[in-house]
Amino acid sequence: MAKTQPKVISEFIGKSIRKHIMFQIRECKCGKHFKIAKYSSKVYCSLECSYKFRNDIAKTGIIKQCAQCNKNIYIAKWQTSKKYCCDDCRQKGSIIITNYICKTCGKTYSLHGKFKPMRKFCSIKCSNVNRSMLAAKKRSYTNTKPELEFAALLSLNNIEYNTQQKISWKHGWWKFYDFYIPEKNILVEVDGTYWHGKNLKDNELDVRQIHTRKNDLIKNDLAIKRGYTLIRIWSDEIQTFKIEQLK
Repeated sequence: MAKTQPKVISEFIGKSIRKHIMFQIRECKCGKHFKIAKYSSKVYCSLECSYKFRNDIAKTGIIKQCAQCNKNIYIAKWQTSKKYCCDDCRQKGSIIITNYICKTCGKTYSLHGKFKPMRKFCSIKCSNVNRSMLAAKKRSYTNTKPELEFAALLSLNNIEYNTQQKISWKHGWWKFYDFYIPEKNILVEVDGTYWHGKNLKDNELDVRQIHTRKNDLIKNDLAIKRGYTLIRIWSDEIQTFKIEQLK
């Protein structure tokens, strides 16, 4: 079949830097006029018109529906992976929403993505809660000698208590306190003279003592916010501690 010559509307010389190039205005079969170089073989104003008006005999592809909007699209043999008619449909179609169940709170949450993610929790808080629970199960805590002495003092005075009382802090993490007196809602911390830096100024502390004091400030503030009364006892003052403070 002989190739039809494109209809030329007018010709002119471009005023750009390349003044020797001549341009012309052609008319697409859709009726739209477009600018093209004089010696270009371009017949259609766009790829859409090219697909639409080319001779069907010359087409070797197939017509399929867009995977997103169901619009008919032409797919050539070399376009084996083409599924969408435009970029918008491609972006919408590539988003896969999958529902998962949080392993901590049981809440159903949705995630975007083609593959199953490593994320198993609906939030960072639930992730931290789960890690804290696992840490608590593996926690093999041994009471220190001062704590054993204070526990004996409580038992001698018939005071009910719990050890390693945990209180929720933030992002699902907990803080642990040495003793809890349920009857009086009192928390007790037995502080070692070295670890907590007894009678030492801030500039005299080592790295471990600085960390311990910072943690003490957090626990003090947390106990007040949660409505507890917190009592701190130095390990070398247990024998002289007035038990009446707890009664």
